[in-house]
Amino acid sequence: MSSNWTSPSGDPADGSPERVPQDGPASYGQPQYGQPAPGPYPPPGSYPPPGPSGQAPQDSRPQYGAAPPYGSPTPYGPGGWPGMAAKPGVIPLRALSLGDIFEGSIGTIRGNPGATLGLSFVVSLIFTLPAIALILGLDQLDPGDSEALREAVSLGSQQGGAILQAVGGIALTGMLTVVLADAVLGRRLSIGGAWSKVKGRLLALIGLNLLILLAVVVLVAAVVLLAVLGYLVVEWLGVLIGVVGGILAFLALVFGWVKVSFASACVVLERQSPVAALKRSWALTRGQWWRVFGITLLAHVLASVISSVVFIPFAIALSVSTFEDPEALPSVGFLVGTQLVQLVINTVVSPFIAGVVGLLYLDQRIRKEALDVTLMAASQSG
Repeated sequence: MSSNWTSPSGDPADGSPERVPQDGPASYGQPQYGQPAPGPYPPPGSYPPPGPSGQAPQDSRPQYGAAPPYGSPTPYGPGGWPGMAAKPGVIPLRALSLGDIFEGSIGTIRGNPGATLGLSFVVSLIFTLPAIALILGLDQLDPGDSEALREAVSLGSQQGGAILQAVGGIALTGMLTVVLADAVLGRRLSIGGAWSKVKGRLLALIGLNLLILLAVVVLVAAVVLLAVLGYLVVEWLGVLIGVVGGILAFLALVFGWVKVSFASACVVLERQSPVAALKRSWALTRGQWWRVFGITLLAHVLASVISSVVFIPFAIALSVSTFEDPEALPSVGFLVGTQLVQLVINTVVSPFIAGVVGLLYLDQRIRKEALDVTLMAASQSG
């Protein structure tokens, strides 16, 4: 796997490499000096003599625009055509469109349900269990004496579960990338096969997640510290720093989220260190930030719509249970049920988002590094 996905030396260029066929039919451009003009018409004097019936025989040479014989070699691959690309797996090996990316992500799940949904369930369960354990601790609190503490634990369990799921999603993206890499080549990968390929990169994935989390914490802490210092000097200054700094921090997080979105794929497929993977992802998204942002955002919006539809029955149940007392806290059973439903949603949604991110990574390498040529050779070699 690594031989097919290894990154080239140096940063990728910001443009699609020009593909010039090296063999195949002669071009119908300007002829060289002293050479006959190319085209479907033979030069004067080269016509064969008429046949016995007095009619000129049919010219057996291929005419311009005519289809070559089936299976004959062409500069576009065996039996290929201009404008068409081979598709050994879930995507055509060319620059990808939005439809190619979404269709390829869904096709990966359908073709490898065990390795995608199964792996997603295992990882999501690992990150869900701590949140469930925290919720079950609510039974040990006395609602009469510790109402504020109970409310804080309830809120903390929900926020903590969301953070754990976000971290788990980053790790899951890296793990599912190996499944996607084989699906692109038309191969199926089991959970055991995926684990054998990714287990050696787990420490690097953990280090990558810690670096990203550390950067977020430092950025948020810096804004809070500046706001507090400003508030100590002048009250309105602290409020202004908090508002402006919060907006700038949010924009910086969104920008950085897109720029490092390929880091997990770089860690797993290119076997790079966390720092090198961050730099590599930053380079791959150069000049393509809006495209990566738009497609990734659309994938998350679709995932949110699906999650909302599945979660509606539980929202209705919560409304009914708190109808008589709107200020009542959700029960422990309801919170546990919410986490279990979220587990099911993440099991289905996470592979889709991971597939979209992985295919965007692949698309950038095809556009900037002609990776499709390498992948075609890998698929033909078996």
